[in-house]
Amino acid sequence: MQIITTYKDLDNWLNDNFGFEDGYVSDLQKIDESTVRMRVGFQIEGNYVAGTPKRCKRFS
Repeated sequence: MQIITTYKDLDNWLNDNFGFEDGYVSDLQKIDESTVRMRVGFQIEGNYVAGTPKRCKRFS
């Protein structure tokens, strides 16, 4: 699990992951008033044609 607590942490993560251009959020959970847990990911293999196999990389 990656913990991002500052804008700089988020900026570094986005830079390391190509700006998260084709990413998606697959789960979002409120923990408390100042904490949100989310699972994000992006496709790393396959294409967008129906029925073709895909592989995704996910982060928590």
